[in-house]
Amino acid sequence: GLKTGRDLAHHRHSALGMLTSEGARLKSDDSLVTAVAKVEKASDRIIFRWLSAEVFGHSILATALASGVYVFDATLNAKMFAEITLTPHAMTGIVLGLLLAIRIFIGSSRAYEAGALLTKFCQSCRTMAVLATHVSETLTISAGAAMEKSATAEFRYELVRLLNLAWFLFKAMLMDVTVVEAPPALRAKKSGIEAQLLSSVKNPTIIVVKMISKLLVKQLSAERISATTVALLDGELTKLIETYHSAQSMQLAPPSVALEGFTKFFTVAWVYTVCPLVALTEVASNQPGAEGTAGLTLTICYSFVISLFFFGLFEAGKLVEKPIKAIMAVTDVDDMTATLSDDLANLVDDPDGDVPVFLPAPTASMV
Repeated sequence: GLKTGRDLAHHRHSALGMLTSEGARLKSDDSLVTAVAKVEKASDRIIFRWLSAEVFGHSILATALASGVYVFDATLNAKMFAEITLTPHAMTGIVLGLLLAIRIFIGSSRAYEAGALLTKFCQSCRTMAVLATHVSETLTISAGAAMEKSATAEFRYELVRLLNLAWFLFKAMLMDVTVVEAPPALRAKKSGIEAQLLSSVKNPTIIVVKMISKLLVKQLSAERISATTVALLDGELTKLIETYHSAQSMQLAPPSVALEGFTKFFTVAWVYTVCPLVALTEVASNQPGAEGTAGLTLTICYSFVISLFFFGLFEAGKLVEKPIKAIMAVTDVDDMTATLSDDLANLVDDPDGDVPVFLPAPTASMV
């Protein structure tokens, strides 16, 4: 009973929020907490993706080779390998490790840049929705007021629809898919020509940006918006195009074939030569008998850890060679889409409530 009472008190405290010294009442942002939890969950799913079958196979093979060398040398009790030094491999191993780590760092930096492009695209869309509040009716007499009000409402609706459509097509491009048919809420009401056009061109996002530009020119011609505001909106359209092409260049940019081949060759060569040298070193430092068994155990452990480390570094670098794909794997795109669509509907000046949330968050029944 005491525990239940405490739970109820905690629930009431969470619902009411926390009272600050300024008199404001704050509460936890559940939607933000959920979004962060989804990102962490997506990151956890790919945390061991570097441990591929190829990495594990190379590690097992290198360990088996080292074990075979150890048993062979210990059985023959050969003295030809008595003078063994790992100094050259230690020096080259440091350089190779730094090269593999720098390769991962460069790929991770590009992945963060790709993530910033998503935010930048959404930022321009939100800015345009705010600037669209400057569009207003020019006629107040009864003969044209109703027509002007209808035209302005149609502009707001079309602007938000096209911004949602631009984001939807941009998101599809990042996910390596083509939109054959847009969601029903984003389709043009009066004509099917738009859908045919967008499905037939290579860069439909740019076509939608062009449609928005034409929509702004129409409002300028009707004197519902000033030239200064149009210039600001055109600046945001330019940012949309720049962001689109930056993301496309990241997506289509090929990896460095020379660096890829260099690091792979020397990783394989270094691991498959250092593991046998580790085995010979253990043979030289252990006497046959009980200590020999300990030497074999150490050889197996050292060889497996060394090979797993270097092949894992190489594989981790491959995972971030495609920055767009890497960032999309840990981004909750559906939540980002729903948040942007809700913001666009709320930011635009819509006194009559004619602009809906075109891409709402999926419900439990839809997931």
